[in-house]
Amino acid sequence: MTNTDDLISAVGVDYSHLRNLLAAQKWKEADEETVYKLKEVLGREHPAYIKMADIKGFFCEDLLTIDQLWLKYSKGRFGLSVQKRIWEILYKNWDMLGDRVGWRTEGKWMYRDELTYNLNAPPGHLPVSIWGQFGFFDKSNDRWTVGGNEIHWVFCLIGRPPHRAQLLFERLEYCSLCQTGARSSGRASFKFIIKLTLSKSDRLLNKFASAIRSTVICNSQKVGKKSAHLLKKPQ
Repeated sequence: MTNTDDLISAVGVDYSHLRNLLAAQKWKEADEETVYKLKEVLGREHPAYIKMADIKGFFCEDLLTIDQLWLKYSKGRFGLSVQKRIWEILYKNWDMLGDRVGWRTEGKWMYRDELTYNLNAPPGHLPVSIWGQFGFFDKSNDRWTVGGNEIHWVFCLIGRPPHRAQLLFERLEYCSLCQTGARSSGRASFKFIIKLTLSKSDRLLNKFASAIRSTVICNSQKVGKKSAHLLKKPQ
């Protein structure tokens, strides 16, 4: 069953472990693995959270692969696109999203160990660690320090999650449209050409041109991003 997934990556990231964790319903481990894979796509281990600048050009193939794996193995209950849909329903209000998906209780953000890692969690509850920070508690000055070797989790400490949510969800929508446009243009090309030849319909012409335009724009951006990734200096 698990071998039928399209584990597509623009930069050669292997998503088989994430898939296997999700297939086994090991939700907490899959949540952690999602963060590690996002960082692997970015080509680094640090910083300890995903920055806003990282999101704007994040590879569509990888973002969609991660989302579709979560959707498939949770049967549509978990995934970034589920969170996006709820967020839009709630007028793009981050606090209301936290309340709805079970990240906040009585107006307070929950810690990682307080969250629910099973299918009884509210829709959109996972993945969640991408919105928080990994770090450790420094008892000497009684505060959380982002980074470090001990993996604890702090929700919404830094990084302005509402703004990251806006960018990430916009990126996800863009990538989904690119994927849809590419499929549409590929499937419909010959049929449209025949129809256009016979009917000379402006409506059909516009529809066909839109699908082609979407594919060209997405592919050109993909080539540019891949080139930029290859030109990065080794860390």
